Amino acid sequence: MDTELAQRLDAQERLLHVIVSALASECPEGSSGFDDLIEVLADLTEAVADMSQAVRSLHSDVFARFPPSGH
Repeated sequence: MDTELAQRLDAQERLLHVIVSALASECPEGSSGFDDLIEVLADLTEAVADMSQAVRSLHSDVFARFPPSGH
């Protein structure tokens, strides 16, 4: 299940990068609405990446302290 969660977070991160790239390439010059949207999506992408890293770190810490018992 933890692997599935990590895979989902990675997929979300990749999707957000694709969205931001697509919006950035079609954003007309001087369009503050699109600029704001791109900035928000970039922040969201960064937040997802940070959360993914935090989940991986937590997962590693938990398994280091409590190794699987073979169940």
